[in-house]
Amino acid sequence: MKRIIMALVLGIVLTACSKTSTPTTETNQNNTPSVVEDEYMTYVTGLGFTNVTNVNGTVPYKTYTLNETVAADTEVYNQWMYVWENPSDYVGKEVSVYEYTAKKDNKDYNVYTLVNDNKVIGGYYYEPTGTIEEATVLHETYKPTLAEEFKASWDELFNLNK
Repeated sequence: MKRIIMALVLGIVLTACSKTSTPTTETNQNNTPSVVEDEYMTYVTGLGFTNVTNVNGTVPYKTYTLNETVAADTEVYNQWMYVWENPSDYVGKEVSVYEYTAKKDNKDYNVYTLVNDNKVIGGYYYEPTGTIEEATVLHETYKPTLAEEFKASWDELFNLNK
């Protein structure tokens, strides 16, 4: 009998210790839990980053609707330099930016993902002492548009500098 109890206790302890993380859940518009936050962290991890942590817990760093007013914001403009989707497809749509800290190749990085409708549409990373101007596009197969070309198309799309 003692062996059965010991085996049961050992099984419970091993089961409890084997669970390394609990999924982060949010409540969506239908009041049902979702695990979208973990999906974005998994996405970043899948790109070779380790020790990925959301700086803001389960909430985005920033959320906005892409429009002319928001497009004039320098930070938003700089973020969209690292988006692999066409900005015109997201005009009038909500975009959330998630901020992480992570490691890659034994270096610390600030990592950002841009998300629309639970889909990562862009992202970038740079060292903590760096700036967005020194960032690298998150998805390495994407080749960003040249800054001059991007600025011209962005300004035309949002009627800026006219």
